[in-house]
Amino acid sequence: MSDPLPPPGNARTYDVYFFVPGNSRLFLHNPNHGVTVSDTGLAWVNNGEARSMPFGDITAIHLSCGAIGQQILDQCRINFGDGGVITLASWNDRGLPDEKQIPVYRACIGDLHARLAARGQDAIRFTAGFPQWRYNVLLGAVICAGLLWFGALVAVLFMAPNLQGVGVLIGGLVVGVPIVKVLRKNSPRYYTPDNPPGELLS
Repeated sequence: MSDPLPPPGNARTYDVYFFVPGNSRLFLHNPNHGVTVSDTGLAWVNNGEARSMPFGDITAIHLSCGAIGQQILDQCRINFGDGGVITLASWNDRGLPDEKQIPVYRACIGDLHARLAARGQDAIRFTAGFPQWRYNVLLGAVICAGLLWFGALVAVLFMAPNLQGVGVLIGGLVVGVPIVKVLRKNSPRYYTPDNPPGELLS
């Protein structure tokens, strides 16, 4: 793959993986990585096609995270005025969380926000987390699951002591912790580019 064409103005390229609409989400190896941030905009190469977009064409930036097993995956969706979208994430070429990619992703998103803050991009909508309705549904589900888990634990410990049952419940707690962590990080909110939510930057 050829390198992104850097836009003018103090450009810096980050080897972060990304996804754009039209690309298959099922792949053994994602060939699309490398995003250049400059004082004037973004540039990248998608499937061999060089693209660039000035900051003035960005309409919205959204930060969120998800979980795969015990690992957290952060992502940043950038919307453009022409309807285009690019999503940058802390995944690797297989679309999985990768500790090596976390500092690369953090540096890229931090640089992007710092340059937007310096330019005063008031027309861009900065949001974070899940949509309010989804957050409320998941929060209710987590509360209900927590109450059921606690009730089952009390029943096993005091009414029918069983080490195997306790082990199953502890396993359920281990599975539930990342879900609670993701939900807490994804509380819906607005933010400003000079103060992006650090908990969504790995």
